[in-house]
Amino acid sequence: RTRETTALVIGASGIEATPRYDERIYEASVGRLLEAISEIDDDKSVAMLVGHNPGMEDLLEHLTGEARRMPTAALASIILEVESWSEVEARDGHLEWLVTMKELAES
Repeated sequence: RTRETTALVIGASGIEATPRYDERIYEASVGRLLEAISEIDDDKSVAMLVGHNPGMEDLLEHLTGEARRMPTAALASIILEVESWSEVEARDGHLEWLVTMKELAES
């Protein structure tokens, strides 16, 4: 499902991206997700993680301090205030926006 979701988001958004699939993200804890984030190449200024709950909700709260519900197919944009992906830690980011499929359908 995550591969399908990734393809749909990339196609609908017009983003030029090359997906990299990492099996560690599936049903991952915050620690495992941070491990995957730390390995993103620093020449990338933007990254998108596609995964499942509760990991995604837990990661959003860990990075921003905001506990938010992320139903299926929700998208969140988090701005991280770090120089390198390997430096990402708790509360290094702020939630720029969060959108759900229901909100998109209503617009």
